[in-house]
Amino acid sequence: METLIYSIAIVSGLGIILGLALALADKYISVPGNEKEEKILACLSGANCGSCGFAGCAAMAKALASGQADMSRCPVASAEARERIASLLGTDATAVVPKAAVIACAGGIRCTERGEYDGIKDCRAAAAGSVKGCAYGCIGLMSCAAACPEHAITLSDSGVPEVSREKCTACGKCAAACPRKLIHIIPVHTKVVLRCSTQQKGKNVREVCSVGCIGCGLCAKVCSQNAVTMQNGHPVVDNALCTGCGKCKERCPQHCLF
Repeated sequence: METLIYSIAIVSGLGIILGLALALADKYISVPGNEKEEKILACLSGANCGSCGFAGCAAMAKALASGQADMSRCPVASAEARERIASLLGTDATAVVPKAAVIACAGGIRCTERGEYDGIKDCRAAAAGSVKGCAYGCIGLMSCAAACPEHAITLSDSGVPEVSREKCTACGKCAAACPRKLIHIIPVHTKVVLRCSTQQKGKNVREVCSVGCIGCGLCAKVCSQNAVTMQNGHPVVDNALCTGCGKCKERCPQHCLF
């Protein structure tokens, strides 16, 4: 019995000694937090979207505090937050052109199907065996939405993903998840976007999609600013020249310009 009591006493004593040692180590040996980092982190959104290229806002705050990054890498922070961080860093606030994702396909239910897909509900898994009539269009299984940390992507009534510009942080995770590379990160003030990625022409497009670009060139012909040119049989819009008049959109017989 005495042996048991001694054993318990020894173990308890060691526990107390180790606890005191840890407490002293925490007080006298621990590295103090970087006050500037903490203040910068408090200004950041906390979205941890990864748009900046760092693992999260804490990593971005550390890079900012050490001078290894600037606020141009963060598309999410508000103008007020940028001003506060600039004040902490002793620099000028960096203006950033807001960006958002856009889906370069408007097919969905307007695109024919060659059969019924019965596999894994994931675009990457279904890419090879997709039954969509257009080999370049959106598969529609919403892998992009599953990858979006801000829940900014929903399925529209037309059967294609739709991005909320208010929620989108332009992190690019949806673009990385799309096996057909249909998602592009563009400035939100872009005036005209071609919502089609087909590489087919005319008759072949019409056979599989009622809103696919047929390469007719009418959009380029009607543009008085020469902002639309035909390249490889499809329109390319120079938004630096575009005035946003909407004539190209109105003239498009396939309604694939937005």
